[in-house]
Amino acid sequence: MARTPKNRAPSAFTKSLNRVMRERQLTLKMVAEMMEIPISTVADFTHGSTPTNLEAVGRLCQKLGLDFEEFVLGRKASSSIADIP
Repeated sequence: MARTPKNRAPSAFTKSLNRVMRERQLTLKMVAEMMEIPISTVADFTHGSTPTNLEAVGRLCQKLGLDFEEFVLGRKASSSIADIP
């Protein structure tokens, strides 16, 4: 399930998703299949809903070769879990 904000600027996730869909010419159906979620949920994401299923977002990032943190938060990963002592 996704949460839709009211009267807010689009999140980094929404901007990233819309940009990737545009650049790679992906349809809602294609993204929904990659994420293994309903098309209507992807449509909600493109209009500002916040994903609550991070595993689905992770599947999309993995299938498209995207950095999860950069895609969701709009910033490059500052460190890797492998860097943690």
